[in-house]
Amino acid sequence: MASMSPYERSAADTASNVASRMQEAGADVRERAESAMHAVSEQGSRAMQQAERTAEDAYYATRRFVQEQPLLALAGVTAFAFLVGALWRIGANRRRFGYDLVDRVTDYMQPQSGMRRRW
Repeated sequence: MASMSPYERSAADTASNVASRMQEAGADVRERAESAMHAVSEQGSRAMQQAERTAEDAYYATRRFVQEQPLLALAGVTAFAFLVGALWRIGANRRRFGYDLVDRVTDYMQPQSGMRRRW
């Protein structure tokens, strides 16, 4: 094998230096990614624990309220169910007839006017 010229040796040294720096950069990126992944995992775990505690607190507060005020709780549930049913009905009528609640109110308030007000 023939000996390398000074230019070839310089190019080989440069390539070796670039490869070494790329390996170091890759290791640095890998280390930073692992560190970030660990931090995100810890934050997610803490957020999940906090959400669990909040849900438990809400459950026990609701349970206590229902035990202490059963009629008020029943009235609240009934009002909520009525509201959901009314919204459901409005949505069904809107899809069926092709116009919304504002149009219906406008028609009621100005029945003689053929023009509807668009908001």
